[in-house]
Amino acid sequence: MKDITIQSLDAALRGVFEAEVEGQVRRVLVPGAAPGDRLDVELVAVSQHHPRAHGQITAVHRRGDQFVAPPCPHAAPLRGRCGGCPAMHLSQSLRDRAKFEAATETLEPLGAQMSWHAAPQQQGYRNRSNFVVRRRDERVVLGSFAPRSNEVASMTGCLVVRPAVEVVHRRLEELLTAENVPVHREEGALRWVSIREAAGQVVVELIVRDDRASWIGAVVGKIARFDEVSGVGVSVNDEKTNAIRRGPTVIVEGQGTLVERYGLVDLQIPPGAFAQLNVAVASRMYEQARVWAGDAKVVWDLYCGIGGLGLNAVVGREGAKLWGLEEVASAVDAARGNAEDAGIEAQFEVVDLGDPITLTALQAPRGLTDPQAVMVNPPRKGMSTPLRNWLAENPMGAERVVYMSCDPGSFGRDARALIDGGWQLREIEVHDMLPMTRHVEVLGIFSWDDP
Repeated sequence: MKDITIQSLDAALRGVFEAEVEGQVRRVLVPGAAPGDRLDVELVAVSQHHPRAHGQITAVHRRGDQFVAPPCPHAAPLRGRCGGCPAMHLSQSLRDRAKFEAATETLEPLGAQMSWHAAPQQQGYRNRSNFVVRRRDERVVLGSFAPRSNEVASMTGCLVVRPAVEVVHRRLEELLTAENVPVHREEGALRWVSIREAAGQVVVELIVRDDRASWIGAVVGKIARFDEVSGVGVSVNDEKTNAIRRGPTVIVEGQGTLVERYGLVDLQIPPGAFAQLNVAVASRMYEQARVWAGDAKVVWDLYCGIGGLGLNAVVGREGAKLWGLEEVASAVDAARGNAEDAGIEAQFEVVDLGDPITLTALQAPRGLTDPQAVMVNPPRKGMSTPLRNWLAENPMGAERVVYMSCDPGSFGRDARALIDGGWQLREIEVHDMLPMTRHVEVLGIFSWDDP
């Protein structure tokens, strides 16, 4: 297709134009394109089930006003093969507008006031990265899977991660190459590497096929001597899967727990635990959630993780108490330690929030019944069906629910159930948690209104 003009963006921030393809008018999706671009495009796939097709740029006649040359040499599809920042070629103003419009399209039917909150940093914000390990031209590469491919793209010099993560990334590639460490499908191979940073300290996690492999001891010792590294862990995953972790992480050198300040609370982050990748944006959201929690004296935190949302809601408030529920035992242990360090009166329990029998029999400890505020921060798939139905009925008599979500779609589904049960959704904030990607984080406040 010659000299076409990109008309708009889709929800994944790909360029879009309409054309007749195989006798049907279709939306053609073009990665790396911006509205106003004049391009030659080659079709690479045509959907058999939807009126769309996929294209790739073969020539550029003129770029539109919203196009920005990607600063990263690895940015796909324009300069490299890494798909981690698929919107790096768009101006920030266009990215912000497009992401908010996509969220609005999903959430506007809920009828709440909505606002957009841009990220304070576009680069250098990410505190953790997971890298797939491969060998290329006798050199070990820590990279990522290229879009729609099993090919591994280089990520050396990544602009999105914090500086210490990038320094350790480079040094690891050099060390693993020099030590001729087996990778991928080789016997005793290193499959993945995770690097996490907090306050200038880094923990490196090696995900291996066999933790008895002969190379591990010497390599771990050398990694531990990196100036930035405070600890090194090893985790075993020998399964045929793209999942990174299948077993616990054992710290074999140094200290594996990092401490990062989120909002008003210092959080201990043990190896493998979930913590928000963008601390500045997460802190803003935690502090807003605190405002929405008001003067609640009893707060419940569902899917509490290591405690960030709930602890921020009650810290420093005289007489305030917190009850946190979470399915992951190691996260509950961390939450208990974080509450103790912050001087917060809190109890945390391991509870299966997807079990209707458990929820029906749920009994809060003495002094923690009848919460004024409930905090909810589920995984991307949203609340379990039993929890969603249980919370919609408000059997605990809460006055408000503050819901933090990494997916507008699952938030919208859960919000509709709460609204149908008698809750009123008052306000939604949309935050740019991961700039230069399609992803946003949503924060909503519900108040109870008897149906």
